[in-house]
Amino acid sequence: MKWRYATPLMLLLVAACGSGGSGPSSTTIPISVIAMRSPVLVTYTSNTVQTITTVPDGTPVKFTASSPAISLIPATTTVAGGVATIRVKSSAPGKYLITATSTVGTTVYTGSASVTFINQPASVNLYIALRPTINSLGELQFSIVNDPGISVFQNYSSNPGFFFTTFPEPGSPPSNNRTNAAAISANGVTIASTDPLFRLTYSIGANGGLPGFTVDPASVQATFANLSTVRPTPSFLLNWRYDTDTF
Repeated sequence: MKWRYATPLMLLLVAACGSGGSGPSSTTIPISVIAMRSPVLVTYTSNTVQTITTVPDGTPVKFTASSPAISLIPATTTVAGGVATIRVKSSAPGKYLITATSTVGTTVYTGSASVTFINQPASVNLYIALRPTINSLGELQFSIVNDPGISVFQNYSSNPGFFFTTFPEPGSPPSNNRTNAAAISANGVTIASTDPLFRLTYSIGANGGLPGFTVDPASVQATFANLSTVRPTPSFLLNWRYDTDTF
């Protein structure tokens, strides 16, 4: 399972990834192609960014897609500042491969990235884990902040070692896009893996888009059942899955 950090980060990998011979007179070099957002809604746009440190600015880059449902705008662009950027649209939900290719003399630079397009979801499951290892965690309080688009906090489940409570309670809309949560264990729980500890389910409004989640770092409080335990500040790992994201 791929986790999203509670504090959002967006990174561009500016590097050629090595080289390999494709014949005595040509060389193929892998390059990084990055979908800036995935999934995205059908008919919405997503940026696919290619970073090329060894291709000169002004060099054409051709993009192709694995399906005719995908529109590439434009299909060919040029490198500027080591980056070539296009917009990607889809007329149908699915997971599609976008490939970029650029040729300089006898050297071919190429790379691919997947972009997933989905229909408007009605609900989303949020999975919360902590970065291991944390020993004898007795109580954990934190606030989940959701993007606009959430309509109702539906329900939750938690690790059986914790007594888990939320405000608001299930069946209510999050006030100010915030869900406050507390997990309590009399004997302490040792966190030794990134398996999810909590799952929260939310309804999404009819035109709510694809809301995401973060944890407010100022809201995090932790106590430990074992007073001799080293007391690190928990690091949250978040993953969410929309009900229409089936690819």
